[in-house]
Order: sequence, then structure tokens, then C-alpha cells
Amino acid sequence: PVPRCRLVTDYETYTTASDQATGENFDFSWGALKTFNGEWWQTYCNGNGQNCNTSAIVWGGGSIYVRDGYSCYVKKVEPLPPIVSPTVVPSSSPSSSPSSIPSESQNDYIALGSPQGECRQASGSYPLKFSKRYYDLDPHTSGNNAEVAKQRCEDACDMYSWCLAIEVVTRDIWPVPKCRMVTDYETYTTASDQATGENFDFSWGALKTFNGEWWQTYCNGNGQNCNTSAIVWGGGSIYVRDGYSCYVKPE
Repeated sequence: PVPRCRLVTDYETYTTASDQATGENFDFSWGALKTFNGEWWQTYCNGNGQNCNTSAIVWGGGSIYVRDGYSCYVKKVEPLPPIVSPTVVPSSSPSSSPSSIPSESQNDYIALGSPQGECRQASGSYPLKFSKRYYDLDPHTSGNNAEVAKQRCEDACDMYSWCLAIEVVTRDIWPVPKCRMVTDYETYTTASDQATGENFDFSWGALKTFNGEWWQTYCNGNGQNCNTSAIVWGGGSIYVRDGYSCYVKPE
């Protein structure tokens, strides 16, 4: 029911422009958040978010793929006024310096498995989780950035009764570390500290606001069949995978 606006460009046009997103890091992965003039926009590229950092992404005047509910309009080419740089807004990321670790959570989180990997439900299927990138810790391989990201993730999880575990992503192909707060359907939907204006939209990449910060929704591996009590954490399990770590919140 909610209409969407998508600004269309191509690789060379965008990467050579002077009015890119605030703090642009050329992360064009699927659903990556960008800030333009103080507003959040999500990135979608090449149908899957892959092979986007390439000059092969060329608009070339465009074409139409006929599909109900979609409309495409080309910008009229006219002499443009001087470009005004967008207003720089403070990052929503915690203000802690990458070189220092935030205050420790009250209890130690427990690694769910060894070797480490993705957080999965006890059934082995994907859980319901909310994801956030820590852009100020780019790259996660520098200094103790990965450790700081884990501690921040623990601190975030500690704030919410529904958060059951955390998944920290430090893949070698993604320099920006990610924090994912893990929960399940019943635990989250019955909690009193849900997202601001919660509408129980658990579709893939749906944005949620927790304590004034944006988090993206990922559920069941595809964003489908998430409004169901079948999404059960059940103590969790590990799917071994490089660059992923899962830690259970202490009771």
C-alpha cells in the first residue's frame, strides 16, 4: 500500500558526480543505506546487488520492462544550475571512536558454536533479525574495529527485551561490519519495546526504527512467511560460514 520512489542512475554518472550520498563509500550491495540531503534511501542494483562496482552498469537512455504497478520517467535534459552540496547530517552510528571499545554489556554473550557461522533457528532455517552497518568502523580489519563492532552489537541487544542473540558480520568482501539482532515472531510481537510505529512488516529489507536508529529486516531467508509462529528461535543453531559469528544473549 505504500508508494515508492526510486532515483535511477548508472555507475559512471554517480561515481563522478559531486553530489553523492553523505559519506559515500561506494557500497552498492542490495539494500545498502544511503543518505541524501538528510534522508535515507536504499540501494538496488543489477537485480541482485552484485557486480555493481563496474562501468558495465550503464543507463544508455534506458528501456522499459512492462510490469503492472511500475512507471518510469526520464529526466528532461536542461542546463542545470550550479550544484549545491547536500547538507551533511550526523551519522546515526554510535559516536564512540573506532579505537576505543564502548562500555561492556553487563554479561558475557556466549558463542553459539565453534567453528563460528550464521545464526540459524534450532530447525536450521533463517531467523527474524534486524541488521545495521557500522560505517565508522570501515574497514573491520583495521585495528580493533571488529571487536568494537561486536561490543556495540551486544550493547544494542541489551537494550531490547526481544533480542535473543546477535550475529556479527565481518566478511572479507564487505569492509563495513554489520550487527544483526536476532529474535523470533512471538518474542518480538509480544514485546513492549518494538520498533517505533511498528506495523509488523517483516518483508525483506523493511526498515525499522529502534531508539532513533534505522535497522533493516531480514527474515526466513527470503522475507516470506514471516508473520507466523513458525518463526521460532528455539535456542538457535549454527550454520558454519566464514565472516559470520553468532552469540547468544545471557539470560
